[in-house]
Amino acid sequence: MKRGGGGRQGNIALKLDMSKAYDQVEWVFLKMVMEKMGFAGEWISRIIACLESVNFSFKINGKISGSVTPTRGLRQGDPISPYLFLLCADAFLTLLNKAATNNLIHGARRASGQKVNLSKTDVTFSKNVDNSRREEIIGILGVTEVEQHEKYLGLPTIIGRSKKVIFAGLKERLWKKLQGWKEKLLSRPGKEILIKAVAQTIPTYMMSIFKIPDTLIDEIHSLLARFWWGSTDSGRKMHWQRWELLCQPKGKGGMGFRDLRYFNQALLAKQLWRLHHNTDTLVHKILKAKYFKSCDVLKSSVGFDPSFAWRSMWSTRSLLLEGMKWRFGNGSEINVWSDTWLPGNTSVWVATPSVDSDLNLRVIDLIDHDSNSWDVEMVNNTFIADERAAVLSTPLSNRCPRDSMYWWPNKSGEYSVQSGYWFGKSGGLLEVDSAWDVVWKLIWSMKAPPKLCHFMWRACKGFLAVRERGSSQLGVVARDERGIILAAAVRKGGEGWLVEVAEATAVVYGLKLARRMGYARVEMESDALNVVNRVNHKTSGCSPFFLVIDDILALSLMFDRFSISHVKRSGNTVAHFVARWDTRNCDEYVCTVYARLFLLNFISLSSIFSICSSTFMKEADFESSLEEPDFESSLEELDLENMLEEAIPE
Repeated sequence: MKRGGGGRQGNIALKLDMSKAYDQVEWVFLKMVMEKMGFAGEWISRIIACLESVNFSFKINGKISGSVTPTRGLRQGDPISPYLFLLCADAFLTLLNKAATNNLIHGARRASGQKVNLSKTDVTFSKNVDNSRREEIIGILGVTEVEQHEKYLGLPTIIGRSKKVIFAGLKERLWKKLQGWKEKLLSRPGKEILIKAVAQTIPTYMMSIFKIPDTLIDEIHSLLARFWWGSTDSGRKMHWQRWELLCQPKGKGGMGFRDLRYFNQALLAKQLWRLHHNTDTLVHKILKAKYFKSCDVLKSSVGFDPSFAWRSMWSTRSLLLEGMKWRFGNGSEINVWSDTWLPGNTSVWVATPSVDSDLNLRVIDLIDHDSNSWDVEMVNNTFIADERAAVLSTPLSNRCPRDSMYWWPNKSGEYSVQSGYWFGKSGGLLEVDSAWDVVWKLIWSMKAPPKLCHFMWRACKGFLAVRERGSSQLGVVARDERGIILAAAVRKGGEGWLVEVAEATAVVYGLKLARRMGYARVEMESDALNVVNRVNHKTSGCSPFFLVIDDILALSLMFDRFSISHVKRSGNTVAHFVARWDTRNCDEYVCTVYARLFLLNFISLSSIFSICSSTFMKEADFESSLEEPDFESSLEELDLENMLEEAIPE
């Protein structure tokens, strides 16, 4: 219809609307349909009993009065009503086909209670249908003409260039749903249930037909992340982890949310799987006539000027092919080298054949048909040891059925959306277990309130917003103008210091250390932006924090030149490493001559250095520390084996 149609006759599309579809369902007809389909008598009796239990009352002038018991119809909003209606619709379609054949179309309406709502039924024509023909058809059918059907069953019929505009309604529906929830009144478990059971199911229907643009999916993920972490339009809260990591399984440290990008792919792959196996369906016949006339759907190309629905399904072909293997019956259709057919949980092909191998070799050529077993000599001469064992361990069927393909990520061999989702998300790679997997499984399997499980998960992840009130340590690193480390020192701080007080005190400690070492010109760097700004602007205040700021300003006057600048935390890693040194029972450790040797490769050996640093000079020996220490003898005194056991636990 979009392309204008072909031939002289043109094309016509008629959209039918059933009049009061749910209200018109006859209970007697529904009962007969269920009996014909083989439903158990007890099940049918329960369904009919539920239908007959309905009664309606009326509110007149503020008072409830009357009671009406219906004799037909299904309640809209009831979870089982859509499925009951589908049974009737299927039977109605069968009656229509039969009635059309026998010219008894009115009989179908009498039997089912269904009738066409002509006021909501419309028709559209292709461009090459002339006006006189259009008027004739409209007069016969008694319907109205429209230029195009904008939506059918909730789906757009015409997809233009801007896919994001077409599918923007998904984001709007989700946004309205999230706005309706009082997120401040919801617990973490409550949010989890709402996201999984409601929010992430909204786009499922449309995702099963069309590929949603990645930019729109990112925006939907952003909406869900803001709801999960508690952000609002007026204020944004800390997002402790990326949404992609929250979409990991709970047993892997995530929350088990859906990554809609891979979920969309898995849903579309299900449609392609159905086209591959259900070749007698109407949709297969239509698509085959247009896109893959002479081949299977898995070997098809996207074609010329395809519809967006077909392009969406075809885009998942690579996912299916990567997860499908041949199950050989007689082996005549399977190429040994180019097809995946070896058993196992991987999508691997047979290794590259040798120079003298037959590139057209088929699996059927490896079978001894007289004994219906593998030709051992042929197999031994063709494959390497691992492949040889895999081939010989595979049983052969005595019936020699036709070769077929199966989905190996699922034990049943049938494609499922769940297996397709995790296969696509993992990239076809097997997941490696980690030591933390035991912790996550233990947390979520606890027989405790869901709130406690969520709290334990956040605590193990480090997602609890707390202010550090424990003991602190101050770390300082001194460099020359070339960046060479001259000294490193660590000192114990106070108990219960606030973070900003500890950061400011570290600057004071650095200035005092510079004075003790005789430096006259100092360029100070700190990752505490608040401290740097207060010092540079010489800000005054009455809180204890400003008492430390005043000390910094007073000490800075003792140098010929002083400056302080802000550096990102990633650029201040060495000082943070030094601050973690273990001072044991001493208040301070200062390392000078060999500081550069110890800090040169601290990133890869930080566990060892955090212990070795405790052997350097204390504050009382600072004057003599300018002399070169006996470095080799100091290392000999260290029990490195025990230290490694402490630093690197099992």
